[in-house]
Order: sequence, then C-alpha cells, then structure tokens
Amino acid sequence: MYAVIRQVAYPASVLLAIVVGIPILKAFLSDVAGIAEASFETQLFWILRNFGLTMGGTIFVVVLVARLTLYFTTRESVLMHCWPFAGIVRTILLSRFAWAMMVFTRAGLPLHHAVRMSGEVTGAKRIAADFEKLAPLLQSGHTLEQALTQSKYFPKKGLVYINTGEHTGKLDVAFEKLSSSLYDSAVFKLRMLIGLIEPLAVLGLGWLALRMA
Repeated sequence: MYAVIRQVAYPASVLLAIVVGIPILKAFLSDVAGIAEASFETQLFWILRNFGLTMGGTIFVVVLVARLTLYFTTRESVLMHCWPFAGIVRTILLSRFAWAMMVFTRAGLPLHHAVRMSGEVTGAKRIAADFEKLAPLLQSGHTLEQALTQSKYFPKKGLVYINTGEHTGKLDVAFEKLSSSLYDSAVFKLRMLIGLIEPLAVLGLGWLALRMA
C-alpha cells in the first residue's frame, strides 16, 4: 500500500493545485489591480481572505473527511475503490493474501484456517468476507482450487499455481510464486499509469491557468 501512496502523491498534489490553486489565482488576478494602492491593513486583510482562509478551510475539510473516512473503514478498503487505481490496489491486496497463505501453509495450518486468516491480513473487509465464505467448502472436503473458484476476487490465472501446488504437495511455494507475480504485475501497471497521469495533469493545470488568466 505504501508503494501506491508514494506513486499517487505527486499526481494527487497536482490535482489539488488544479482544484484549489486555480480559484485562488483567479481571485488574485481579479483583485490585485484594485488592492495595489490600498493601505497596509486593507492589503493584509485581502491576503488573509483570499489565501489564508481559502487554503486553510480547504485543507481542514480535506483532512477532516480523510480522518472520518479512515475512522469508519480501513485504508485498504478506501484505496480499493479509488479509480483509476482500484484494480491495481486489489492486485496488491491479493498478493498480500497469497503471501500470507504461503506463511500459513508452510507452518502447517489447516487450509480453512489459513484462508480465513489470510483474508483478514489483506485489511480489506470485502476481500476478507469473500475468503471467509470459502472456509466451509474446505472443511466439507473441497480442494483448495475448487474453493478458490468460488471467490469473487481471487484471480483466475492464479488457479494454475494452486493446481500445481496441490498436485506437487508444495502449496507454500506456489503461493510464494503467485504473490511475487501479482505484486510485480501491479507495480508495473502502477508505474505505467503514473507515467500517463503526470504529463496529463501538468497540461491540464497549464490549460486552466491560461483560460483564467
């Protein structure tokens, strides 16, 4: 998750500049001519009104909404629904699930417990609930591959790893390879997406600045 946050930080700051900075710049350009010859007290009040209160109020609202959102849900659950990064975040969370499965199966934990606990490790409530439903299937005699086909989130291409692991008796190795594959795929897609967003965001900022100048 920290990899996603680090990559998103710059385009998010550019977007914030577009949403917050452009209105402030417009107010500045429209008022600066009339305020240039005013008294110092008037100029100070104008600066606080157009910059301090606007920026401070915006930052306060953003922080408050973020804190309330994270209070009622997890960071992973929020990021999992943030377009256009939702699919990438889900892939990273499934990589975390596969890594936890590798640890638990290597330790000899029964599969129904391993699946349930690995779902909780992801930190996303929907994913955890999805894997929680698979535990009864494993207890009733279904293979892990059969159970995972009922999952809404587990990637279909990952079933090849599970099938191989069950037939060779090396599920832990299969989950380790799957975790690495999912993570590498997510990081590659994330870098490609950021590479597209950054220049588009900068161009959008410049276009809006020109329109309001």
